[in-house]
Amino acid sequence: GMNQRRKRARDRVTFTRQIQDIEMINMDIEDKLVAENGDQFAELKKITIPHISRPNIFIKKMLGKGAFGEVYLAEIREEGDESYEVAVKTLSLNLDLETQIDFTFETLTLHKLNHPNIVRALGINTQSDPYYLILEYMKGGDLRSFLRLYRSGSLSPLTMNMGDFLSMALDVAAGCEYLEMNRHVHRDIAARNCLLTTRASGRVVKLADFGMARDVYSIDYYRKHGRAKMPVKWLPPESYMDGVFTNKADVWSYGVLLWELFSLGHMPYPGLSNFEVMESVRLGKRLLPPGGTPSPMYSLMMSTWHLDPESRPTFKHLVTLLEDMARDELEIVKRPPSGDVPCGLIQTDQEALDKIYPSKSIPL
Repeated sequence: GMNQRRKRARDRVTFTRQIQDIEMINMDIEDKLVAENGDQFAELKKITIPHISRPNIFIKKMLGKGAFGEVYLAEIREEGDESYEVAVKTLSLNLDLETQIDFTFETLTLHKLNHPNIVRALGINTQSDPYYLILEYMKGGDLRSFLRLYRSGSLSPLTMNMGDFLSMALDVAAGCEYLEMNRHVHRDIAARNCLLTTRASGRVVKLADFGMARDVYSIDYYRKHGRAKMPVKWLPPESYMDGVFTNKADVWSYGVLLWELFSLGHMPYPGLSNFEVMESVRLGKRLLPPGGTPSPMYSLMMSTWHLDPESRPTFKHLVTLLEDMARDELEIVKRPPSGDVPCGLIQTDQEALDKIYPSKSIPL
């Protein structure tokens, strides 16, 4: 009743107050966030995040390791409310400032974003070390593992048809379109960063892992802070060459995610190192279609891999194309992808390539 509501309102803490309350997430973080993300941070500071008290959070088991610490399955039990399952990301306070900033940023960002294809942040708890970020629990796990298990036959008797694959492709595109509308760049779109509500049919795919989603201008940032590797196989040349990240870079990554989807979770550019991928892509080579990819789907993938970012489609446009494909129930092919991937790459005709990125400019 009324009391519950008042208590909840009291439990909502503004991020500004959090910052003052907690020595750990201190003014350095605020200064740094403002310096790197001025407007975005000013907006984020207005956000209030429900505070869920520690005695109501029951940790059940570890789900895995995240960028900031362990991720757990937990149950929230509040008096008079049904208990519900959540995922809890932890942040250990002995981590460096950058990592704390990332955690803070991910928390605020996720809470601000509200879309059926983006994992929801439900609340936070900063009463003691480690801090908790409480997220909706996605019991289907990540998309890449799901695809690999499906390919190996270990999910049988589960079967999927082309409609299932289109629906997963659309889920991710819809989440990305929402980010694009909000001028938000994810920077790490890949099957490993998408989660499923369930593995059974009726599954919904959602974008997760917003720890990378920050406006950081220099690629040194990634090397300097021990994030040794940028996900080169998912990124367009402008991102690893010039450190430029836009929604158009996300579009390129989404194209690679589609390739992962239709290859049933293979590693893109099979057998090539990151360096070989950078070199090949610069020379106009692109991924070949995985076995059983409908040709309109492959054309769509190829359109996301234009060297010129402005020539790539918007997510808004991609959603429309995918909806049309789904509506046509792909008369072309009802069979699902085979999970076979061809060797080698396809050469596209882009003579301008060497002018833009001469071969000696590849960062080693």
